Amino acid sequence: QIQSVTFHGAVLQFLSSYTGSVDFMHLDPEKVGQYHEGQNVKACILYIHPSSKTVGMSLRKCLLNPCTQLSKVSGERIGEVVEKCTVRGFHGKIGALFEFSDGTLAFAHKHSLSESKQTFHPGNFAK
Repeated sequence: QIQSVTFHGAVLQFLSSYTGSVDFMHLDPEKVGQYHEGQNVKACILYIHPSSKTVGMSLRKCLLNPCTQLSKVSGERIGEVVEKCTVRGFHGKIGALFEFSDGTLAFAHKHSLSESKQTFHPGNFAK
């Protein structure tokens, strides 16, 4: 059940006494803006941090079916400079979500978007 919805994601309560967090990248893109406090949702536990006991969760459909095979996550594009891609969204003081021509979604922290130390301005990007 959703305890709260924030700009950065959502906080869920499950099994009566446990709490987990869903990062905005793990919200179901088809339901963004439709989540509300008290709503029952199906979630997948991604990790439990061993020392802080923080529970990371996902609401993405592709992770909710236990029989679904996921493609291998690759880091081959980390650090790649991309000249042309589609800006899918800006996330406050955090950064931006992009879609590459092959359909891959990528998130870039605001400090990675430019060599400039100036404040992050979403209007600087072409739409």
